[in-house]
Amino acid sequence: TYPTEYVDRIQMVGPDVFLIQQHLEGRIVTQPGAASVTNPTGSGEPEVAGFRHVIWDTFTNPPPGFADLEREQRAASLPLGRDWVLDEAEYEELYELFHAVYEEWQSIRPGEFTLDFEYKKIDDGGDGKLVIKQVREVPAPDGHALPVLFPGSPAELGPWLGHTDEPNSGEYAIQRLKSQWTIGAAGIVDFNETPTAGPYLTAAWQALRDGGVVERGDLHLLPDSVSEISESALGAMRLDLRWADHIAGQDMTLGLSATFPGPEVLRDCPVVFPSEIAYALHATYPVKPLPNRASAGVVESIVLLPRLVPPNTTAPDQVDTVSDDGVTLSAPYAWAPWEPAPSLETRSIHPGESTTLTGLTTAPIVLTDPWSRTVFPSRHNWSHYHVLEPGAAPDLPASTVSELFAMDIRYIVIERGIGPGRIDYVGFDGSTRPTP
Repeated sequence: TYPTEYVDRIQMVGPDVFLIQQHLEGRIVTQPGAASVTNPTGSGEPEVAGFRHVIWDTFTNPPPGFADLEREQRAASLPLGRDWVLDEAEYEELYELFHAVYEEWQSIRPGEFTLDFEYKKIDDGGDGKLVIKQVREVPAPDGHALPVLFPGSPAELGPWLGHTDEPNSGEYAIQRLKSQWTIGAAGIVDFNETPTAGPYLTAAWQALRDGGVVERGDLHLLPDSVSEISESALGAMRLDLRWADHIAGQDMTLGLSATFPGPEVLRDCPVVFPSEIAYALHATYPVKPLPNRASAGVVESIVLLPRLVPPNTTAPDQVDTVSDDGVTLSAPYAWAPWEPAPSLETRSIHPGESTTLTGLTTAPIVLTDPWSRTVFPSRHNWSHYHVLEPGAAPDLPASTVSELFAMDIRYIVIERGIGPGRIDYVGFDGSTRPTP
């Protein structure tokens, strides 16, 4: 019934009604050609654009028509030289079609609702024409809306390098569980209608394991993987994925928790993209890993946040210089006031371009990679720690690695606060001692 279709897409729209304002907002997800919108394969990420339009406002007189278009993601399958599937005029035309459907729907069922549109751009005698194929309302259960997971921009995550109130976290947990993640949606999943069976999320990740960086595949293909859905303490839906792994000579269980926005957010618009979910990584060991400042014995946790962009260039890097019994550390670092913080007590802190340690081995130890260095602040940023794991550095000379192994040094730990600072050393058995 739709000849020569060449664009396929699905749209979610949510009208929000307040005492002083009514507006429409949503995301438009577009794929060129016959590529799938709901289940993109490989590198076939779709084009994503968000919009928000005020219909009426008590205090202002908003202009009619489309407003606040924000392009969030380019379609990966577009040829070079072409940035977008739809231009701004076509997005405005598409919005006018949405708005016409919305007004009719509102006349039948007043109040707040979310609509799912499927639409096409067809070849109409040589001129492209936008048509809506079908519309349905996304149901919200009484009193407790569950999310609708939707493909879009994947979440690019790394460890949060700041203090949190999590009792099982700390600088050693961050170094042991250091990892980088790309998490996406396995497809459109409406948790109001879907039974509790996965997989729902896909993940590609790199992790630090026993002094080296390893690639990990999809979580659901790892040994003994389990997927569960539960409710968090604040009433939000939580998805937990657990699997068997091996860290620091111990067989253990890793878990990735994905906590969706709460019911008060989902009532306005239940559509959730992978980048809008709160993630954390948990490890359960058979015995307590050493060293460890966590209050709990065999469990460690770290918060995962969007991977870091370069620090605020208006604030110059600071440098810690610590000398202890002939060993000298020079470690630049930067605070990141721009990063969203899980705890309002602290900002995160990040290593600079290179960290240098002289006087310990024959040649200076120079670390430039993200895997071998962690900087961690204490509560209220009163002090901070540098945790160095030179054996995890991909370019450290083998002779230096051998020297450190002979001295039984796995971690080098520097605490810097009000005083001059000190250097401690942690052996492969987890024991801590001062400068050898």
